[in-house]
Amino acid sequence: MNNLFKLLILLLMVCSCSGVSDDARFHSISKKNVEKNPDYFILDPIVGHVHKSNVTKSCVWPEHKDGKFTLKTNNYGFRKDSDIIPDKQGKIRILVTGDSHIDGLINNSESCCTILENLLNESIHDKCYEAINSGAGYYCPRNYVGIIKKYLYLAPDIYIVIIYGGNDFIETCRLVGCKRSINPYYYLKVKEVAWINPGVTQGLNQIYYFKNFPESQEIAFKSVTDDIKLIKEICESNRIMLIVLLLPDKMGIEWSTDELLLNRSKELLKLTNDDLQINMKLLNRMSAWLNNNKINYLNLYDNMKDKNSQLFWNIDYHLNDNGHKVIAETLFATYKDKFFRISKSKIK
Repeated sequence: MNNLFKLLILLLMVCSCSGVSDDARFHSISKKNVEKNPDYFILDPIVGHVHKSNVTKSCVWPEHKDGKFTLKTNNYGFRKDSDIIPDKQGKIRILVTGDSHIDGLINNSESCCTILENLLNESIHDKCYEAINSGAGYYCPRNYVGIIKKYLYLAPDIYIVIIYGGNDFIETCRLVGCKRSINPYYYLKVKEVAWINPGVTQGLNQIYYFKNFPESQEIAFKSVTDDIKLIKEICESNRIMLIVLLLPDKMGIEWSTDELLLNRSKELLKLTNDDLQINMKLLNRMSAWLNNNKINYLNLYDNMKDKNSQLFWNIDYHLNDNGHKVIAETLFATYKDKFFRISKSKIK
């Protein structure tokens, strides 16, 4: 969750080493994340790491309307105020996952998962939908594979995977042993920007990395699509509806809301206007791939662009409560008919 911790992890991106498997890197990365957040995460052999259950932490956050928010997990470690039981009791269960943006620097009541659940239940005047937020900080697509594997026993009817365009690809690079710079100046520049702009880890660092190592884009893209293919296979085998959302970063949506600091960051990293399109181009390419592979998807760019209110915090560029609301409303408007058509007879 902490951006400075996340930056240090990204800066120490695992290089390609003979004899080190992707699986070993995966668990090593999770172990470091848990060690830095022992009061919030625990290791998991399938997912890598998950939330501890029954955690309640109050976080001071000046940008929030209340000046703070509460990180709260339930009996399963999900970001949900109410506990859940394995038996769905006739409910249609929606499992949602993503990284720290979906984990949320917000209250559970402000989460896109809670809002979506409420919209669905209010629209049919029946509490038959249950949305579960399994997102967590430091996740990338490999963790999203682990989530559906781990929680298959909860029999979700819908699995919503939210890929964050700002750093899910660079974090995938850490798993598959992409190149890292051997030039100390490279890391000094990112560290310099981080001191003035903690939001660098939410998109600018990925742009800077792929500008310097463009060949790593192909490696990361293939790994991400391989993970989504596996998720699709699992969902199809278990009659689960899969939906993939592509979440753009703050820089691509609302640069003007923090323009002075972003322009300074851009200058320090020597990024061009073309460089700043790297993340969005990756998401557009993902859109084409998902379409070709007949996977339900939404690129949220058009739904989030040019809103009257900010959708990301200025403190560190994570989604704010308004951003979560837009995602929930977009999901509801786009897929409500498909959700409503899911037969209750399917529920055991």
